[in-house]
Amino acid sequence: MGDLSLEDFNTATASTVLAGRSEADGSFNGDVVLAVEAQTLADHAVAGIRTVGQGAPALLGLGQGAPALLGLSDNAGVVGVGTAGVIGRTDNKRSRLPPTFDNVGVLGSSFGDQLAAGMIGESDVGYGVYAVTTAGTGVRGDSDNVGVMGSGLNRFGVVGQSLGSGVFGLGGTVGVRGQADRPACNGVWGSSDNGIGVLGTSLKNVGVYGQCGARPRTPGVAAGFFVGPVIVVGSFTAYGAKSAAVPCDDGTYRLLYAVESPESWFEDFGDAQLESGKARVDLDPKFASCIKAKGYHVFLTACSDCNGLYVSRRDKTGFEVRESQRGKSNARFSFRIVGKRKDISAERFASAPSSNDLLKAVEPSLKCERFKMPEQPKRRKKRL
Repeated sequence: MGDLSLEDFNTATASTVLAGRSEADGSFNGDVVLAVEAQTLADHAVAGIRTVGQGAPALLGLGQGAPALLGLSDNAGVVGVGTAGVIGRTDNKRSRLPPTFDNVGVLGSSFGDQLAAGMIGESDVGYGVYAVTTAGTGVRGDSDNVGVMGSGLNRFGVVGQSLGSGVFGLGGTVGVRGQADRPACNGVWGSSDNGIGVLGTSLKNVGVYGQCGARPRTPGVAAGFFVGPVIVVGSFTAYGAKSAAVPCDDGTYRLLYAVESPESWFEDFGDAQLESGKARVDLDPKFASCIKAKGYHVFLTACSDCNGLYVSRRDKTGFEVRESQRGKSNARFSFRIVGKRKDISAERFASAPSSNDLLKAVEPSLKCERFKMPEQPKRRKKRL
């Protein structure tokens, strides 16, 4: 076997072995068997091209303990172009890549124990793994257990950024799951400058579910916590008291509870004055447009001495008040108007499922075992 010079071609049809030995006994003590350095503006330091024998790799590296192929560059260390550009495996078993993927930029597969990895990306400052696509999916993970797992000591385990969906999860049980075991940490964090921070939808079950404590109705802080206005498009049902926390003069907050009714009513208040024993009170036009014109109630309270008050007439725009016993005083009075809501039809004492029945309906979706992070492999010391 002769030496190869620049621009020489190896025309051998069998294997050609390049080996470096520096010790007198023939042992190898260097870090690399073959080192190629490009000091010009050439595109590639090493290029492997297979023109015949389709199906076999152009470059093959097998190593134990240290990398078989190592690429160092200011741009891309290793670039692979092909049906599978770069393949990384931990044994000789066939890949489990689905047949629908005919072209793969990088394929990593592992069939060893839990500490084996098909692909590892590591970075001290930048990105351990960075994937870009113009039309498809940047990173996709499929597994019988965990498709994609990211762990971060201080910031983020997985970050997804896209003009469409940054992170998309599709699963038989849980599409995307977040879990935080340390205090003051967040299982799932969603933020947006203009869109929706966290969006939950469901065709046949619950779009968003919040629970405090290990099980439903166990002690905790709150199942949901909102800072700012809360909007509900639809009916609102509470299996408990509805109250407002109001500050008092002593510096404490006290709960004041909502007045409930078996039907949906609106009410308005005001005051007026008799003139020679009678008065006409017009409904606020906005209030009148919200209630049914027929059958609203008026409650009167005299604020000065008189023979008594009664409502002599009601119509869709207002009502008339007269003094009893044909009195002619100019007494002042206050009134309370109560009318049925016009835009919905609320059944009187409508039935509702029990809270236990509702929890049973969503219970199958809540049976997700707590995820235990697998043991992280120890990092090897960097070789100088």
